[in-house]
Amino acid sequence: MGCVYDHQTVANGIRGRHVGDLMHSLVDKIVTTCKDLCRKHLQLDELKVQAANDRLEAAQCHRDSLIPHRSGVEEETLGKYDIDYHHR
Repeated sequence: MGCVYDHQTVANGIRGRHVGDLMHSLVDKIVTTCKDLCRKHLQLDELKVQAANDRLEAAQCHRDSLIPHRSGVEEETLGKYDIDYHHR
């Protein structure tokens, strides 16, 4: 008595199962890769925003270092003298 199933049918069944497993595995890898890419893209965006904020803060510190610091009273006094001087 020979095999109940011919070898081609058995081979196709095995191949079909393997292809299905491979497809599942491939889809899982694609989904995982997409999630990783999205996560990395968001992290990159956050880093870009942080870098921009750091540059802005550095520029503001540099600007503030160029402006002499005066109290409000001194500014009012200087302004008053400037006005008095122009009226004379």
